[in-house]
Amino acid sequence: MLLSALEFISYDCFINPSRAPLSLVKKKDDRLVMSDRPDNTAVLLITGLAVDSNLIEPYEHTYMGNTTRVKRLLLWPFSQEFELAISYIGNAWGVEHVSIPIDGGIFKFSTRKDTAQSNNSGGTSCNSFDYL
Repeated sequence: MLLSALEFISYDCFINPSRAPLSLVKKKDDRLVMSDRPDNTAVLLITGLAVDSNLIEPYEHTYMGNTTRVKRLLLWPFSQEFELAISYIGNAWGVEHVSIPIDGGIFKFSTRKDTAQSNNSGGTSCNSFDYL
């Protein structure tokens, strides 16, 4: 099953950025869309190990008196797959420098944006990747 996940290229709007050709997507405003269907947002899949998840039971986060329910997934991506995916994303956006919320090799997906303030209190930092 793991080999199938690594070798997966694409199906409909789901894309493995480590394997798929760049021609499948294009930049539209602030997102990547399917080249042949510009109204469909591209969904990029990253392969790795789930370290922690609050997808089923969100946790409550309180900041300045406001409480929100946050869904989060911490993923430890496979190094080579992650590097290929970051290159794909950078090339699709037409940039040579990408900042990713990763800390200790763990990639954080969340329904709440981390800010510089939360970084100082033990939040996730953004590491930068340069590639050509």
